[in-house]
Amino acid sequence: MSRTMPREALVEEELYHLIRVVLDKHGSKLNGVEFGKVQPQHPVDGGVADLVLPFVDGKHFLVIE
Repeated sequence: MSRTMPREALVEEELYHLIRVVLDKHGSKLNGVEFGKVQPQHPVDGGVADLVLPFVDGKHFLVIE
């Protein structure tokens, strides 16, 4: 029996990979802005976001749910 990953999980995985590749290529710094590591399944405001990309200081730059 073959199990397939739900579409949302596939999109989340691809976005995670793309963000990591871009940040790794640029040393986590884009246009003078330094970012932390993209975090999957990260707690945000009492819930859990699919992906969070923080600034290096930990404040959220991008939250995807």
